[in-house]
Amino acid sequence: MSLFDELQQLMVEYGFRPEHRFSQHFVIDERLIAKMVECAELGSKDTVLEIGSGTGFLTEALLEHCKVIGIEYDPVLARVLQEEFDANKNFFLVEGDFLGIEKPEFSKVVAFPPYSISSEIMLKLFAFGFEKAVLVFQREFVEKLVAEPGFLEYNYISALCRVSYDPEVVIHNISPRSFYPKPEAYSSLVVLDAKKRQPKIKDYGGFVFFVKSVFRFRNKNLSNAMKSCRAEFESKLKITEKKTAKALEETGLAGKKVYLLEPEEMLVLFTRISR
Repeated sequence: MSLFDELQQLMVEYGFRPEHRFSQHFVIDERLIAKMVECAELGSKDTVLEIGSGTGFLTEALLEHCKVIGIEYDPVLARVLQEEFDANKNFFLVEGDFLGIEKPEFSKVVAFPPYSISSEIMLKLFAFGFEKAVLVFQREFVEKLVAEPGFLEYNYISALCRVSYDPEVVIHNISPRSFYPKPEAYSSLVVLDAKKRQPKIKDYGGFVFFVKSVFRFRNKNLSNAMKSCRAEFESKLKITEKKTAKALEETGLAGKKVYLLEPEEMLVLFTRISR
């Protein structure tokens, strides 16, 4: 029986349909699921965080290798998961919004998260920290997530990703036919590996605010971008103009365009001005 047939059977048995308000597009491609599990390099000691477990097709494949913490916002699908995996002691269900949960204990992330809140999901995952993430997002978002300095797609999410992780796009073009209902755009499979030397960021929330703020002026040189953010930095980060000027001079980054800044350069600057 194909995954599409299994999905149809589940929808009849539990009386649900894909909900547009939850951005639901259920995976029906067995090869894609197998590739994600392969990329995750799972061991029996791993605990995987799965955001949006949905109908449990990926969940079932993951449970063959490790423990799984499934997050599901839709109460109907949460009931499906509870009943389908009730006997499996390695499955732990968290019913609710991923963006509102406390950090669970996990080592890796493997998921088809909802595309509508891709940035918010990644910001939360970066704050949590992880060894490896294997994720499917809309292709355009993945291009931004993995972009390097100087590229048009390079933005704050790219910098936050690359400061701590090495990204690789494993499948660039995943057909809409891999899902039901079909999404309007192509998707991509991306793998993020934690860097061996993880940077120490004492105030991660502050760093996120700093990077997002500066990237609002991506085409300005850093000195002018910092001036444009001066009021926000002083009120929210307690960063003084004097300290900023000194750090810019010491790092030699004042005249560099924001979109050309390496993530590590942003971190060095933030560390200096937030001491």
